[in-house]
Amino acid sequence: MAIKFELLSVGLESYFVISEPFYSYIYNNYRIDTSKEKLKIASIFNMKDLLINNFLDPYNDIYVKVGLGLDIYETHLALNIPIVTFTTKNSENKDIYIRVPGYYIEDYRTIEDIEYMNKYLVLDFGYLPLSEDLSVFFDDIKEFFKTITGVTPDIKELNIGEPTFINREEHGVLETARKNNITFKKPYRLQYEELSLKYNELINRLNQLGIVLGE
Repeated sequence: MAIKFELLSVGLESYFVISEPFYSYIYNNYRIDTSKEKLKIASIFNMKDLLINNFLDPYNDIYVKVGLGLDIYETHLALNIPIVTFTTKNSENKDIYIRVPGYYIEDYRTIEDIEYMNKYLVLDFGYLPLSEDLSVFFDDIKEFFKTITGVTPDIKELNIGEPTFINREEHGVLETARKNNITFKKPYRLQYEELSLKYNELINRLNQLGIVLGE
């Protein structure tokens, strides 16, 4: 079912639900998925206005290209449905224009809808020894980002690119310089485990001496 035409306006930029055959035509010719890529309305003209002002021939320029017959075109012409021109950028960042009869525009995301995307934060540590295990810091990193975003991220360690081999002497120099920069000696998880162990040992020792805290 087509959207109410009065809801469409020039300048509206959104994700549009466009029905067949225009959805496939746009995807096959422009590699644009209109449900996932934003389009902006550049103009809206009723079909008869286009003909009167000789702007274009809707039948040959629009309907024939997507395989629609003369009977459908004449029905839409009698209804004087609007022709909506969308604009967007192609892969070369050039403006392209796409014309769709309003009858085939089913819906669009309203301005009240909040756009969500899957977020990635990529940390590039450069070249490190292959044996360097960064996973020991995952819990601390997760906890840190949870405190500032409210979300616990999923973390993976990846080795990317071709390996580089360094002789032991150069390796020693690089490791000394790198480790001299380290101020964070232990992950918080290990610090917590050590403190918990010391606390339990203290409580056990006090119990052995017959001392109960809080009395």
